[in-house]
Amino acid sequence: MKLRLATEHIRFRISQSEFVALTESQEITATLSLPSATRLQYTIRPDAQTASPEGNPLGFEASRDTGGMIWNLTVYRSAIDMLIKPEHAKNGIKEIFTFDQGDMLSVTLEIDIDRRTSV
Repeated sequence: MKLRLATEHIRFRISQSEFVALTESQEITATLSLPSATRLQYTIRPDAQTASPEGNPLGFEASRDTGGMIWNLTVYRSAIDMLIKPEHAKNGIKEIFTFDQGDMLSVTLEIDIDRRTSV
């Protein structure tokens, strides 16, 4: 899994084998160690529900613990169904999240098209 960060945007890019794992209800987790013994742990977890309670194909949560930041991207069934289709593979699925303070974050989930084969 690759992670790209930009101002107000996070892109998760997964390999074909990681996408297959999601379709089989498996989580994907990676950890990035940062200076001062801090870490960023990011997880993509599938959810059998069709969509979030708000009707979105993706969900995103950020939290902290004593070791650093934890990001959880929830991929609902509708997102997996869309990503199976070739027209969504390259551009992925993008969702914009608005937080309590009014901050906005764009999150994209893509499959690495160079390694994509039919599912």
